[in-house]
Amino acid sequence: MATPGIDWPAVPLPPGSTGERVTDHMKNNGVDMRASRFTTTRSIDEVVRFYQQEWPDRNVVNRLGSKTIVGHAQGDYYVTITLGNLGGATQGTVGTTKMPTGKTDYVMGGGFDKPPNTKVFNDLRYYDTPSESRTLGMVNGLSPYQNYQYYARRLPAGGWRLQKGQACALPAAACVAVFEKGDGRMAITLERTIDSRTRTVVNIE
Repeated sequence: MATPGIDWPAVPLPPGSTGERVTDHMKNNGVDMRASRFTTTRSIDEVVRFYQQEWPDRNVVNRLGSKTIVGHAQGDYYVTITLGNLGGATQGTVGTTKMPTGKTDYVMGGGFDKPPNTKVFNDLRYYDTPSESRTLGMVNGLSPYQNYQYYARRLPAGGWRLQKGQACALPAAACVAVFEKGDGRMAITLERTIDSRTRTVVNIE
């Protein structure tokens, strides 16, 4: 699927690979991106050599834990291929990012109601789903219970109805709330961290 205004570069796959698109267009913390994955019977070292031959003098290879990452700059885009073992085969995740050419005005968590002093550390928007889905990662100093109460009181004003969830009592270390509005669904997961903060993950579909 073509993305209006974005001419995504083609990323070659090792011979004999089977691949699938993860998303044709998303924003990863305000940056345009697309993602896919593939599986091959070739070893990780063989896949690395394949890309080094495809992109001579224009590749970077790094090891991060059990993963091998191949990076490649191509015009206004940067391609990252993350390789790992999968039951004797090699699985690759391909992320293609359109590098910003200037200052962006993207506001992390923009448009989503959240408690004061909440830090948004992840904001993913998927534009190729029927109803533009979004995933937010946030953290604040309130308890899971206080966060739960905030959303239970504020979201109904926007038409969201609490449908089900895991009970969130005052001392709860974790809880989940699911809201619905029309055909939309919002799942909020709240979890206490070891530093006495609350990590919140919101999935909106």
